[in-house]
Amino acid sequence: MILKGTIDISNDPWGVTTRLRPGPDGELQPETLVLTGEGSFYPLLGASSRGGLSLGPALELYEKDAGGVRRRFRQPAHLDDLDLVSAEPLFVPSTLSVFYLSGHAVYRLHGNNTVELVAGDYEEPGHAGGVEGMGPDARLPDPTYLRAGGDGNLYCAVGEDHD
Repeated sequence: MILKGTIDISNDPWGVTTRLRPGPDGELQPETLVLTGEGSFYPLLGASSRGGLSLGPALELYEKDAGGVRRRFRQPAHLDDLDLVSAEPLFVPSTLSVFYLSGHAVYRLHGNNTVELVAGDYEEPGHAGGVEGMGPDARLPDPTYLRAGGDGNLYCAVGEDHD
């Protein structure tokens, strides 16, 4: 089966991934998501059935504050010289999460649409080669090519020369 069509989207699409998340009956259901350059995820409706394709409304994303309270996720302020999203989203089955790069950071989208900073700092690139560190202490200048390793870790290229 070949899928073909035109979908109207108001922002540049950066990538597509399909994640598994619990459905109403608790069974894992596939959900195909389109990530745009502004950092929004849109469900691609009809991707797991026959028929036409269309984009659903942007997902409402959330984050947890220091006290564990869920609130609306706010993308960091856009910097003119920085692409908001810099790589295709990546679904990692062992975590049931989608990971993506935004600014100089790695984010995790959980199945309940909660976004979590995994590593780096959106605005602070550090220097070429990056800086070893955990979570927000890591510095990822111009990250791209996000991939999952068989060891449970995530990897990405950093620095301006990605060739």
